[in-house]
Amino acid sequence: MMYLSPGILFISFATIISHYFAGLGKQRILLIANSCGLLTTISVSRYLIAKDQLLGASYSACLSYFVATIILVAFFLKENKFSLLDLLRFKKDFELLKRS
Repeated sequence: MMYLSPGILFISFATIISHYFAGLGKQRILLIANSCGLLTTISVSRYLIAKDQLLGASYSACLSYFVATIILVAFFLKENKFSLLDLLRFKKDFELLKRS
């Protein structure tokens, strides 16, 4: 489970952005991101699993989730005209938590 934990974080973040695009009816973006993740899995899993067995399968899954997440984030930033720093700023979130 320890080796899958980065992938779990990536897929959790991607799920939030996926719900955003699904709510807007932009399934094409989801198809592109998830297809790239699938292609990543297909292309690297054979090599990684043969090399490192279970550990290779974990790396393959994490890499697939990472690729899909990066593509979703890129589409999200482009569509909303945000910078990457805008996604990483938590100051307002903490202020809102303090007020409630």
